[in-house]
Amino acid sequence: WHGEFTGFIKMTSEANWKAFETSYSKFILEYAVLAEAVNADIFCIGTELETFIKNRPSFWFKLIKKVRAIYKGKLTYAANW
Repeated sequence: WHGEFTGFIKMTSEANWKAFETSYSKFILEYAVLAEAVNADIFCIGTELETFIKNRPSFWFKLIKKVRAIYKGKLTYAANW
């Protein structure tokens, strides 16, 4: 994100949040399909997205449900490297 720490990503409007969520969902669900196709042992749904998660928890709960519908292995989230 333009050299900025991803944990600080914060949108300035609801429209921007929705656009970001749509983009992130598309990205992570495509990788969930790939992880399922290659029978990956574990799939990470995000890394260091602290502010995003804090500001949009309902998005994350819904995203996890969507990922679980696609990918049957273990899920993780990397809060810090």
